[in-house]
Amino acid sequence: MEQHPRFPTLPIHINTPGNYNVSLQINHGSICGLSYPNYQLVNVEGVTPQFELEIDPCPPYAVHFSDTISDASSWLWDFGDGTTSTLQNPTHIYSSTNNFHVGLNITTPAGCNRTYVGFNSVTFTDFLPAFTTTYNATSGFPLNVNFTGLPMNATSYLWDFGDGNSSNLQNPSHSYQSNGNYIATLTVVANGCALTITGSPFIITSQPSQNGNGGSEPPATTNPSNPFVSCAPAGIVFFKQSPLHQIIAWDFGDGTSSTLDNPSKIYTTPGFYTVSYQANTPSGIQTITYAQSVYIGGFMPDMNVTTTSNCTTFFIATNLNNAAMFDQVRWHFGASSGYPGVQVNYQTPLTN
Repeated sequence: MEQHPRFPTLPIHINTPGNYNVSLQINHGSICGLSYPNYQLVNVEGVTPQFELEIDPCPPYAVHFSDTISDASSWLWDFGDGTTSTLQNPTHIYSSTNNFHVGLNITTPAGCNRTYVGFNSVTFTDFLPAFTTTYNATSGFPLNVNFTGLPMNATSYLWDFGDGNSSNLQNPSHSYQSNGNYIATLTVVANGCALTITGSPFIITSQPSQNGNGGSEPPATTNPSNPFVSCAPAGIVFFKQSPLHQIIAWDFGDGTSSTLDNPSKIYTTPGFYTVSYQANTPSGIQTITYAQSVYIGGFMPDMNVTTTSNCTTFFIATNLNNAAMFDQVRWHFGASSGYPGVQVNYQTPLTN
């Protein structure tokens, strides 16, 4: 905005989106004055993108994303597995049933960029059958083992207990007659899909021991191997690993916490943050930790610059001390096109 030589420009910060009528009143220091009640209309954009998703209950578990904010001119989706889309409402098929962070960046008609990030927003745990087993190994043979199929929208169950016997109950009990290394399998029909989970081996012996367990614990999901990366300030919405988890508290790794199921958090300081939450799960109270799961950029460069010269040449030596915090480094000297590298030695002729 061009500044009037007699009337300085005063910066005004508006934090709430909306349309604002700006009025102007000029007082010349006398009884004369001018008033402009509708001097200018100012539109402040502040649309925060949001999205919803729906996962097909049958393999290959296609994920349908939909943008719930209509005020956008372009979209850029980051599905968290190295792939992207510029569609408004894309469908994506993941190659594994891991957990994935998903980001949506929109551009508004005025050219503003807004980002919404869902941490762990895609998880397939609710669509994978699972079960737990418990037994008392001190009771001797025949040994009774309790099987529990974890809650899911299943219409039928078929258990294979690994010893030639089976059951179609959701939570059966089975008596093993002798020592052995048994692998149980559960097949369910849910939403028209036949899904099978094979438990890990569990050994039953006649030796006295405490209560034992085996079979399949709730299905393990592989957390993203790379942290979510963004620039400060970064707003993130967090999703729990499984809908079966009842949140006790989230720890955002910066001294703040939340007891909400899907809390929102804004990181304003660059750094690595380890996010975790504690929850009641089918296996009891557990703490789910994502080590160094959020990396917020925006570090100021810490650099050394030294200069020397002789009769004909001016020398500049540079070094970036915190180069590990940046993906790319390029030094510019005046109108130069830039020189990559952590350390750069630059020279230019001296002119009279």
